Amino acid sequence: MRSAVRNPHRRFVRIVVVAALLASTVLTNFALGWERDINGPGDNEAHTIAVTHTGDVVVAGSLIVDRPGRRSANVGVMKLSGPTGTTLWQRLFLGEARRIVIDAQGNAVLAGFTRGPRFAVIKLAGENGAVRWRHRLRRGIAYAAATDARGDVVASGAFSTAGLAAGGGEEGPDWIVLKLARASGAEKWRSVIRGGGVLGVNAAFAVVVDTAGDVIAAGQTNSPTSGPHEDPAITNLTVVKLAGGDGRRIWRYDLTSAAVNASGLASAVQVDPTGDVIVSGVTGSNPRTSAPSDFTVAKLAGRSGLELWRQTISGPDNGAADIAVDVNGDVIAVGQVADPGSTLATFAAVKLGSSDGRELWRVTIDGTSHVDGRASAVALDSAGNAAVVGFVQDSITGGDFLVIRVDPDGRELARYQIANSSADTAWAVAIDRGDRIIAGGTTSEDGLRSSFTVATFP
Repeated sequence: MRSAVRNPHRRFVRIVVVAALLASTVLTNFALGWERDINGPGDNEAHTIAVTHTGDVVVAGSLIVDRPGRRSANVGVMKLSGPTGTTLWQRLFLGEARRIVIDAQGNAVLAGFTRGPRFAVIKLAGENGAVRWRHRLRRGIAYAAATDARGDVVASGAFSTAGLAAGGGEEGPDWIVLKLARASGAEKWRSVIRGGGVLGVNAAFAVVVDTAGDVIAAGQTNSPTSGPHEDPAITNLTVVKLAGGDGRRIWRYDLTSAAVNASGLASAVQVDPTGDVIVSGVTGSNPRTSAPSDFTVAKLAGRSGLELWRQTISGPDNGAADIAVDVNGDVIAVGQVADPGSTLATFAAVKLGSSDGRELWRVTIDGTSHVDGRASAVALDSAGNAAVVGFVQDSITGGDFLVIRVDPDGRELARYQIANSSADTAWAVAIDRGDRIIAGGTTSEDGLRSSFTVATFP
């Protein structure tokens, strides 16, 4: 039975919902809200969540479906009723979802890949999930999407032109940012940073649009010190600002790890209330050695890209996965951080001051098995409290799906866990109009199959 830390004996009312190709359940409790589990024959996960202007929930991820004569991996997208969790509509596409956003008209914009894999951005009608348009590129992945004030869509990711690198072999993927017309999905402009080399690994993992309509993308690019055949390639944490009108580059920021043969990447990017840019990620990572890596957050001047401050926390497997910025410009960064003296990183949330990046507080949670844990995502409620989701490792139940709410002073207000007999993990979080936490991820009862899971918490 699924349980929550603050109510381990909660009662469920089970409603069986029969949907095409999918077996699913809605678990409801008056204190904790609802939990939606969508079962399938393999590993199923909710990767990304967004809340509509009317309070309903759109969630997307991976669903394994048995079709006549074959089993397929699918992008699963569904709109759920905010109050009850029941399905309003659902769509399946061959591929995988990485990000879902809601535009001003309530339509859902999906970034990910379809069969190929092909870089794909798909716009779905908010009222019924019908496909408004698709924009695809050969051989790539769309990792992120955002919309601007006009409703145009910006998407970022990686794609391959399948050219030949110097010295032979196929070139690695290119970093790409696209702007697409809101009504048709037609390409307005693109910005590319070539991967180069056989093992090039350029990719833009995150994108945001500022109040002026300019676009900031963050990810990784090949380091000049990385040779054309080096495995693994050495990468920099990279942030690029592009003019919203035509995609011309305004500035570029590259953070090169100081350690020899060490790489970096950006996991998330946000714009603060003054227009400056906050980026998070990992630096100092070296897969060839057991050297520490850094949980890294930097603030860049919005106009110039000049680094204003940088905060790093070094330790085994340390890294920042996501960030949120509050109304004062302070930064809440989440990921995994090793406690002093520990050799293993665990679930962590860190608050940094807006002016200088100094650490204001840190919350870490270690499971009872004292092995790796991770915070995956963060969102802020109307009071500035941080909802942080991820997983910790329990000595009996394995990985536990973990949700916490922390106040602006770092005091933990609530903690909820879904603890089965296997790997349960929260990957995504959103806040609804009533300040409920909506978390998505994966849960498993038997360790053999996992469910696409969405749950609400007070």
